[in-house]
Amino acid sequence: MSKSKYNGVDPQEIIDEYGVSATRMTIVYNVAPKSDRKWSNTEFKGVLNWKGKVWSLVTMVLKNYNKVDTAFQDIDEWNRKIKEVRNIHLAEINYNFETTFMISVAITAMQQLTEYLRSVPIEVAVNSDMFLQTLAEVIIMISPISPSFASELWEGYTNRITSCSTCDMVRIQISVLNFIFTKTDLICWQV
Repeated sequence: MSKSKYNGVDPQEIIDEYGVSATRMTIVYNVAPKSDRKWSNTEFKGVLNWKGKVWSLVTMVLKNYNKVDTAFQDIDEWNRKIKEVRNIHLAEINYNFETTFMISVAITAMQQLTEYLRSVPIEVAVNSDMFLQTLAEVIIMISPISPSFASELWEGYTNRITSCSTCDMVRIQISVLNFIFTKTDLICWQV
């Protein structure tokens, strides 16, 4: 952006319209480091859409937690599939955050992981410790990009999800901002 080219935007107007959280996410969304950026309000659409999907996924899980029949068949197979998808995406997200610093690519992988989690049947979601853990990890991964959004999700999630046996992070009851990024489970790669 440049004043001389008259292509700048007033940051306060953007924050007033979309909020700090969405503005912060949009700044790193869909743009590579050191690349020129032409600011457009249409970029907010993708960020707001993803935030809405994460919010509704968490809301759906919380609404149905402890209300769906726990005798779901094939939960072990679902746990295996979820863990495999989780590890593939976590490896990509970690690589892009820590090695290449391509936050936009990491966000794309988080969006893909969110879409996968949304495709899991609710009966599986509320009964699968691996699903509950992965959803908690998505919230943790959002926190460096959008701390206030992640904190709000985390507060609701940790107050309701209490029986996830693999989710130590949920039972600890500390702020989402205090977590270190999640790593993949190397054992998952052994066949």
